[in-house]
Amino acid sequence: MLIAQPARLGPYTLKNRIVMAPMGNGLLNGSQITPQFMAYFAERAKGDVGLIITQTATVTSRLCGLLGGLR
Repeated sequence: MLIAQPARLGPYTLKNRIVMAPMGNGLLNGSQITPQFMAYFAERAKGDVGLIITQTATVTSRLCGLLGGLR
């Protein structure tokens, strides 16, 4: 089955062609990453998803509002 076969994405090799689309999960503090947010995606990464695309988040409060970012 093609979906279960590895795929190339630029310099990366994905273990399969299953992609988790970006979606809000209510685990951010405003736009800041929380430990719960990290745990949520760490758990999904253990599964059979070849690529995970996360929702918009900032890694530092200095970036909030930069170029129209979330506040």
